[in-house]
Formats: sequence, C-alpha cells, structure tokens
Amino acid sequence: MVEQAGRIQIVNPDGTTNANPFLDISSQVTSGGERGLLSVAFHPDYATNGFFYVNYTFTESSDLFTKIARYS
Repeated sequence: MVEQAGRIQIVNPDGTTNANPFLDISSQVTSGGERGLLSVAFHPDYATNGFFYVNYTFTESSDLFTKIARYS
C-alpha cells in the first residue's frame, strides 16, 4: 500500500500491516493535496534483481519537482 506521506506498507492477508514499512522515504517527499508518493512499479524481473521504482514529488529551492527513483 502506497502512502502519500512517503511510505510503502505491506498488507498481510488478514488485513494487518507489517510493523516496519517496505520503504520509508518520507523525509524526501513533499506531500499534501495532490503531492506525495504517487506510485510504485516493480521491475519485470523483480524476483531476480530486486529492482522497483517509485514516483514522488519533492521541493527544492521552493520549486516543486517529480522524481522517479529506482530502489532494490
């Protein structure tokens, strides 16, 4: 589950979430309104290489940008 504030949570079959998020980049994300962590996509070969991509907004020098970043 992607959270606007910058976290990705794993939702278990019983509806609970893990204690630790799958990813937490909340310190890098500018959120609010239509801003924040917008999406996650897994590489087609994720099972082998572990790559996934996130799209989020951030502020730099009072300008708003969007970024696509790869994680593993």
